[in-house]
Amino acid sequence: METAPVSKAIISLTLPMMAARFYAPALYILDAVFGFTGFIFALPGADVFTVLLAAAVGIPLRKVLRKPETP
Repeated sequence: METAPVSKAIISLTLPMMAARFYAPALYILDAVFGFTGFIFALPGADVFTVLLAAAVGIPLRKVLRKPETP
């Protein structure tokens, strides 16, 4: 059973939502602490945290999905 297109679709739909959850707090915190420089680095910082979260969820999930089925 091929699930790759479905998983790619789920990732492409949920990744921007995860990034938005990190972007707004990063924007307020970094802007308050570093001024305009914090404003500039808020989006790349949110992207880094999003990638880390996706890896933390995706790697164990991939291991579970690759287990061979026992008959």
